[in-house]
Amino acid sequence: MKEKYEKRLKAHARKQRRASMGRRSLRQVRNVSLVMLSIVLLFLFVILIRNVVLDLRSRSRVAELQKKVAVTTVVKEQKTEIKEDPEEEEKGFSESAVPEVRKREEGRLLQYQLLYQENNDLCGWLRIPDTVIDYPVMHLDDDNDFYLSHDFRREEDVNGLLVLDKRCSREADDTNLLIHGHNMRSGFMFGSLKNYKEEDFFRAHPTIWYDTLYHEYTFTVYAVFLSSVGAMRSSDFDFYDYIQINNEQDFDTYINGVSETALYKTNRMPKYGDQLLTLSTCDYTKEDGRLVIVAYRTP
Repeated sequence: MKEKYEKRLKAHARKQRRASMGRRSLRQVRNVSLVMLSIVLLFLFVILIRNVVLDLRSRSRVAELQKKVAVTTVVKEQKTEIKEDPEEEEKGFSESAVPEVRKREEGRLLQYQLLYQENNDLCGWLRIPDTVIDYPVMHLDDDNDFYLSHDFRREEDVNGLLVLDKRCSREADDTNLLIHGHNMRSGFMFGSLKNYKEEDFFRAHPTIWYDTLYHEYTFTVYAVFLSSVGAMRSSDFDFYDYIQINNEQDFDTYINGVSETALYKTNRMPKYGDQLLTLSTCDYTKEDGRLVIVAYRTP
């Protein structure tokens, strides 16, 4: 009996030890899990703070560019209001002619001269009145991607800038000017173009202003459509293949393709000889999707 009792005690002790070890293991696993979760949360928090800081820096730098353009635009307008001195005019020279001479450096518009000196990859400026879109447009002859991930100072920036397609001329003398920009969820860059999916927004914002370094142009929105550019794409319209449109047949093919794909009718139809402006950004409703805005130049 005594031996049986001792065996039972030993068995019970083993069970107690195993249970204790199990509880310790569970506590260790729980503690390790909590530490790992804390590390992950801390990492995500650091990433979030970093992204917020970088986004604020990006917005601040763009605001600086906008301010420079706005200030020089006001100066230009003030200079054009200076009246000539009749006495000086008789001498064949007037002080008011000086600002006009300075107004353009090698033909460039005054408001972009300083920015061009800072970065000669600048090729223009895009605005859509009564929206947040008011940004510089960059151009590299052999690269569409660099300024989609860098700012005006050529530093890395997730927001990037707007980019005139490398196949286009920076002088904007192509039939179709294709400009790329990120669809940022914050609404930055081309993030607000998604509003054009709604016809009411288009009706309220039909005008796009695009300045080159030499000329100020106005474009009227003609169509809004969705497409895709991925390797597994469907039969979506190949809008990005139409930049150098050299004949009426190709122009009509492009316009017909745009019209057939458009989300809604605008009762506007470009004609051969019109210059086109195409804005392209990502669309997240389909794989490798693109939201495309097409406008034509108006006098």
